[in-house]
Amino acid sequence: MIQLNKILKSFQKTIDQLEQLTATNNVEVSRNTEQIDRLQEKNLLLIAEAQAAKETAENLKALIGQ
Repeated sequence: MIQLNKILKSFQKTIDQLEQLTATNNVEVSRNTEQIDRLQEKNLLLIAEAQAAKETAENLKALIGQ
């Protein structure tokens, strides 16, 4: 019975480590997802700003006859 308890204790340690790894990875995934969301929002703003700048440049060119 002592040998069995040693084996089970070893498995429990492994299970605990695997569960901790799962939790750690899930937290990191959440952080990464939040960062991705922020970057996608920033990209949309940058695209809109670039489009507005392009249209303004085209309008100015038309005004000065270029």
